[in-house]
Amino acid sequence: MNTLTNRAARMLLTALTAAALVGGACGGDEVAYDRLYLEVSSSAPSGGGTLDGLRILMVGQDDSGARVVYPESLSDPQFNLNLAETGLDPVANPVVIQVQYQNEHFAATKGKVRLSLTGRAGGLPVTAWEGEVDLTAKTLVKAHLTALGDAATCDADGDGFLNCGQDGCCPAGAGDAFADCDDTSAGASPWGTEDACEPCDDALDNDCSG
Repeated sequence: MNTLTNRAARMLLTALTAAALVGGACGGDEVAYDRLYLEVSSSAPSGGGTLDGLRILMVGQDDSGARVVYPESLSDPQFNLNLAETGLDPVANPVVIQVQYQNEHFAATKGKVRLSLTGRAGGLPVTAWEGEVDLTAKTLVKAHLTALGDAATCDADGDGFLNCGQDGCCPAGAGDAFADCDDTSAGASPWGTEDACEPCDDALDNDCSG
């Protein structure tokens, strides 16, 4: 997306957001937060080149402390963008992306989520950004992905989740929400699930819940 197109997209987004907020206020109802708009830019991978994919993940926490993750399936194509097919290159120019999600999914978190963006090249994580987002704010979220260290070190088990215990493997300000608790096993990740039929003493923290 060139600079002119990107600027036009931002102007359109501003107009649509303003209209939605006014409409919600006049009707006396809260504005539904079912769309998230991102302006994504990225540093080049440490080995050079550009990105061919982008993965988007969101995590919230309800009043009881339970995690709310989205998408529920890591294979959801809307949250695994094929940049090579679209021709978008956030390394060359910022790109505006619209992400849709179930309106009620984050109601329990009051719209507060932590957002993770991971740029990929050849199927490996090479750049990343992480931050807090208020989905109810209806604002354009600007995210600049920074280069990571060696992918073989940062994601040794190949599950796409980063080993923040290694220097240079997670973006600045990263927390535990998306960190791989066991980078030696693809069976353990923040998106994993514990099998009720599995022995509890198998020493594998499938869902990284501790």
